Amino acid sequence: MSVKIRNLQTRVIKEKDGTHAIACSALGVYSVGKTLEEAKKSFAQALDLHLSVLPVDGNARLTTELKKCY
Repeated sequence: MSVKIRNLQTRVIKEKDGTHAIACSALGVYSVGKTLEEAKKSFAQALDLHLSVLPVDGNARLTTELKKCY
């Protein structure tokens, strides 16, 4: 199975209270953190968990592409 990734984007949102959120609506992966670094770490964990159901080769390629987005 081959998967092409096009226009897959993550969005970083700074909330009024100073926290940060990161969202990838296309995959349904979201995270929050008190700092941007915390939000990134949380997003990486959420992404790994979300992608863990994919076959190993597809997971590695998709994870590599997504990590370029944030």
